[in-house]
Amino acid sequence: MGKASAYDINERDIRGVRIYRGGIAVSAMAFVMVTLLLLFTQAWGNPDASLWIAHHGVLLLFAVWMIVLGTGTSVLTIHLYIPQFHLLLKILFGIGAAAVMVFLAVGFFSGRGFLQILYQTPYGTFGFGFVLAALCGITVKEAFCFGMPEAIFFAVVTPVLVLGHIFDAFRPLTGLSLLCADTLLFCIFAVRKVTMPEDLDVGDKSVYMHKT
Repeated sequence: MGKASAYDINERDIRGVRIYRGGIAVSAMAFVMVTLLLLFTQAWGNPDASLWIAHHGVLLLFAVWMIVLGTGTSVLTIHLYIPQFHLLLKILFGIGAAAVMVFLAVGFFSGRGFLQILYQTPYGTFGFGFVLAALCGITVKEAFCFGMPEAIFFAVVTPVLVLGHIFDAFRPLTGLSLLCADTLLFCIFAVRKVTMPEDLDVGDKSVYMHKT
Protein backbone atom coordinates (compact mmCIF):
# COMPACT_ATOMS: atom_id res chain seq x y z
CA MET A 1 0.00 0.00 0.00
CA GLY A 2 1.23 3.49 -0.82
CA LYS A 3 1.93 6.14 1.77
CA ALA A 4 -0.91 8.63 2.31
CA SER A 5 -0.31 12.11 0.93
CA ALA A 6 -0.71 15.24 3.06
CA TYR A 7 -3.40 16.23 0.59
CA ASP A 8 -5.47 13.07 1.01
CA ILE A 9 -8.83 13.52 2.70
CA ASN A 10 -8.55 12.05 6.20
CA GLU A 11 -10.75 11.54 9.24
CA ARG A 12 -9.87 14.98 10.59
CA ASP A 13 -11.14 16.57 7.37
CA ILE A 14 -14.40 14.62 7.55
CA ARG A 15 -14.84 15.56 11.21
CA GLY A 16 -14.34 19.21 10.30
CA VAL A 17 -16.97 18.95 7.56
CA ARG A 18 -19.43 17.40 9.99
CA ILE A 19 -18.84 20.20 12.50
CA TYR A 20 -19.24 22.81 9.75
CA ARG A 21 -22.51 21.29 8.60
CA GLY A 22 -23.63 20.91 12.20
CA GLY A 23 -23.27 24.66 12.63
CA ILE A 24 -25.49 25.22 9.60
CA ALA A 25 -28.08 22.78 10.95
CA VAL A 26 -28.12 24.50 14.36
CA SER A 27 -28.68 27.89 12.72
CA ALA A 28 -31.48 26.43 10.58
CA MET A 29 -33.20 25.02 13.68
CA ALA A 30 -33.06 28.47 15.28
CA PHE A 31 -34.79 30.02 12.26
CA VAL A 32 -37.49 27.35 12.46
CA MET A 33 -37.98 27.94 16.20
CA VAL A 34 -38.48 31.67 15.82
CA THR A 35 -40.72 31.36 12.77
CA LEU A 36 -42.97 28.75 14.38
CA LEU A 37 -43.14 30.78 17.57
CA LEU A 38 -44.27 33.83 15.61
CA LEU A 39 -46.87 31.80 13.73
CA PHE A 40 -48.31 29.92 16.70
CA THR A 41 -48.50 32.96 18.97
CA GLN A 42 -49.83 35.21 16.20
CA ALA A 43 -47.19 37.75 17.17
CA TRP A 44 -47.56 39.69 13.91
CA GLY A 45 -50.87 41.02 15.24
CA ASN A 46 -49.52 41.93 18.67
CA PRO A 47 -48.77 45.68 18.95
CA ASP A 48 -46.80 45.22 22.19
CA ALA A 49 -43.56 43.58 21.12
CA SER A 50 -41.99 44.07 24.55
CA LEU A 51 -44.65 41.96 26.23
CA TRP A 52 -44.34 39.22 23.62
CA ILE A 53 -40.53 39.17 23.94
CA ALA A 54 -40.74 39.02 27.73
CA HIS A 55 -43.24 36.16 27.61
CA HIS A 56 -41.15 34.05 25.20
CA GLY A 57 -37.73 35.30 26.27
CA VAL A 58 -36.18 31.91 27.05
CA LEU A 59 -36.92 30.44 23.61
CA LEU A 60 -35.90 33.62 21.81
CA LEU A 61 -32.65 33.88 23.75
CA PHE A 62 -31.93 30.24 22.99
CA ALA A 63 -32.56 30.86 19.28
CA VAL A 64 -30.27 33.91 19.22
CA TRP A 65 -27.38 31.97 20.72
CA MET A 66 -28.03 29.03 18.40
CA ILE A 67 -27.57 31.35 15.43
CA VAL A 68 -24.48 32.98 16.92
CA LEU A 69 -22.80 29.72 17.90
CA GLY A 70 -23.94 27.83 14.80
CA THR A 71 -22.71 30.55 12.45
CA GLY A 72 -19.45 30.98 14.35
CA THR A 73 -18.77 27.26 14.21
CA SER A 74 -19.38 27.15 10.47
CA VAL A 75 -17.25 30.25 9.83
CA LEU A 76 -14.31 28.72 11.69
CA THR A 77 -14.53 25.28 10.06
CA ILE A 78 -15.48 26.16 6.47
CA HIS A 79 -13.15 24.99 3.69
CA LEU A 80 -12.39 27.92 1.41
CA TYR A 81 -9.96 28.24 -1.47
CA ILE A 82 -9.89 32.04 -1.13
CA PRO A 83 -8.32 33.09 2.20
CA GLN A 84 -9.41 36.70 1.73
CA PHE A 85 -13.06 35.61 1.65
CA HIS A 86 -12.56 33.46 4.73
CA LEU A 87 -11.03 36.49 6.48
CA LEU A 88 -14.06 38.57 5.46
CA LEU A 89 -16.41 35.99 6.97
CA LYS A 90 -14.39 36.02 10.19
CA ILE A 91 -14.47 39.82 10.33
CA LEU A 92 -18.22 39.97 9.75
CA PHE A 93 -18.87 37.35 12.39
CA GLY A 94 -16.38 38.94 14.80
CA ILE A 95 -18.14 42.31 14.56
CA GLY A 96 -21.53 40.67 15.05
CA ALA A 97 -20.40 38.53 17.98
CA ALA A 98 -18.74 41.53 19.66
CA ALA A 99 -21.93 43.57 19.16
CA VAL A 100 -24.02 40.80 20.73
CA MET A 101 -21.74 40.70 23.77
CA VAL A 102 -21.92 44.50 24.14
CA PHE A 103 -25.72 44.43 23.87
CA LEU A 104 -25.83 41.64 26.44
CA ALA A 105 -23.85 43.78 28.89
CA VAL A 106 -25.85 46.93 28.13
CA GLY A 107 -29.13 45.06 28.55
CA PHE A 108 -28.00 43.63 31.88
CA PHE A 109 -26.72 46.87 33.40
CA SER A 110 -29.41 49.14 31.99
CA GLY A 111 -32.30 46.84 32.80
CA ARG A 112 -33.68 47.28 29.30
CA GLY A 113 -33.14 43.69 28.29
CA PHE A 114 -30.87 42.05 25.75
CA LEU A 115 -33.66 40.82 23.46
CA GLN A 116 -35.41 44.18 23.49
CA ILE A 117 -32.20 45.83 22.33
CA LEU A 118 -31.75 43.33 19.50
CA TYR A 119 -35.30 43.59 18.26
CA GLN A 120 -36.47 47.09 19.14
CA THR A 121 -33.45 49.30 18.49
CA PRO A 122 -31.93 49.96 15.05
CA TYR A 123 -28.38 49.62 16.36
CA GLY A 124 -29.24 46.30 18.01
CA THR A 125 -30.71 44.82 14.85
CA PHE A 126 -27.86 46.25 12.76
CA GLY A 127 -25.21 44.79 15.08
CA PHE A 128 -26.76 41.34 15.07
CA GLY A 129 -27.08 41.71 11.31
CA PHE A 130 -23.31 41.20 11.00
CA VAL A 131 -23.76 37.65 12.29
CA LEU A 132 -26.44 37.10 9.66
CA ALA A 133 -24.15 38.68 7.05
CA ALA A 134 -21.53 36.03 7.84
CA LEU A 135 -24.21 33.36 7.50
CA CYS A 136 -25.20 34.82 4.13
CA GLY A 137 -21.54 34.74 3.12
CA ILE A 138 -21.52 31.01 3.83
CA THR A 139 -24.59 30.44 1.67
CA VAL A 140 -23.09 32.53 -1.14
CA LYS A 141 -19.96 30.37 -1.05
CA GLU A 142 -22.08 27.22 -1.20
CA ALA A 143 -24.19 28.57 -4.04
CA PHE A 144 -21.05 29.43 -6.01
CA CYS A 145 -19.43 26.04 -5.39
CA PHE A 146 -22.43 23.75 -5.72
CA GLY A 147 -25.08 25.68 -7.64
CA MET A 148 -27.67 25.97 -4.85
CA PRO A 149 -30.21 28.65 -5.86
CA GLU A 150 -31.99 28.61 -2.49
CA ALA A 151 -28.72 29.69 -0.90
CA ILE A 152 -28.52 32.76 -3.13
CA PHE A 153 -32.15 33.66 -2.46
CA PHE A 154 -31.52 33.36 1.28
CA ALA A 155 -28.57 35.73 0.95
CA VAL A 156 -30.85 38.24 -0.81
CA VAL A 157 -33.94 37.97 1.39
CA THR A 158 -32.07 38.10 4.72
CA PRO A 159 -30.58 41.60 4.35
CA VAL A 160 -33.93 42.81 2.99
CA LEU A 161 -35.56 41.51 6.17
CA VAL A 162 -32.95 43.12 8.43
CA LEU A 163 -33.04 46.51 6.69
CA GLY A 164 -36.82 46.41 6.42
CA HIS A 165 -37.06 45.85 10.16
CA ILE A 166 -34.57 48.63 10.93
CA PHE A 167 -36.47 51.16 8.83
CA ASP A 168 -39.91 49.77 9.69
CA ALA A 169 -40.57 49.34 5.98
CA PHE A 170 -42.92 46.34 6.12
CA ARG A 171 -46.41 45.69 7.28
CA PRO A 172 -46.33 42.97 9.97
CA LEU A 173 -47.79 40.30 7.69
CA THR A 174 -45.32 41.18 4.93
CA GLY A 175 -42.40 40.82 7.29
CA LEU A 176 -43.73 37.51 8.56
CA SER A 177 -44.18 36.22 5.00
CA LEU A 178 -40.60 37.14 4.14
CA LEU A 179 -39.35 35.45 7.31
CA CYS A 180 -41.28 32.29 6.47
CA ALA A 181 -39.82 32.31 2.96
CA ASP A 182 -36.32 32.93 4.34
CA THR A 183 -36.66 30.07 6.83
CA LEU A 184 -37.90 27.70 4.13
CA LEU A 185 -35.01 28.63 1.84
CA PHE A 186 -32.47 28.11 4.61
CA CYS A 187 -33.99 24.77 5.64
CA ILE A 188 -33.86 23.53 2.04
CA PHE A 189 -30.24 24.64 1.88
CA ALA A 190 -29.38 22.99 5.23
CA VAL A 191 -31.00 19.67 4.30
CA ARG A 192 -29.25 19.59 0.93
CA LYS A 193 -25.98 20.52 2.59
CA VAL A 194 -25.98 17.87 5.31
CA THR A 195 -26.91 15.12 2.83
CA MET A 196 -24.12 15.88 0.34
CA PRO A 197 -21.09 13.55 0.18
CA GLU A 198 -18.71 14.85 2.84
CA ASP A 199 -15.60 14.82 0.68
CA LEU A 200 -17.12 17.48 -1.60
CA ASP A 201 -16.74 20.09 1.15
CA VAL A 202 -13.00 19.38 1.39
CA GLY A 203 -12.28 19.37 -2.33
CA ASP A 204 -8.69 19.76 -3.46
CA LYS A 205 -6.75 20.31 -0.21
CA SER A 206 -3.61 21.35 -2.07
CA VAL A 207 -5.29 24.57 -3.24
CA TYR A 208 -5.84 26.10 0.20
CA MET A 209 -3.04 24.27 2.10
CA HIS A 210 -0.48 26.13 0.00
CA LYS A 211 -2.18 29.44 0.91
CA THR A 212 -2.36 28.96 4.70
